[in-house]
Amino acid sequence: MGPGGCFKIADIDEKCIQKEKPEELVMVLAEAKADAIMSKLKPSNYVEHEEPTLLIAADQA
Repeated sequence: MGPGGCFKIADIDEKCIQKEKPEELVMVLAEAKADAIMSKLKPSNYVEHEEPTLLIAADQA
């Protein structure tokens, strides 16, 4: 991919994820979004640790 990058949207249903503590909720949501995006990035011939991947995530306010 080089020094460029790509943008992906984590298409998850955040409403179905509920936690009592806000700090737990943000962690679970972040992990779910990261998992959703990583599954979109892995090609069928993906080799673990062949090339590092940096995932930068953001959310709207």
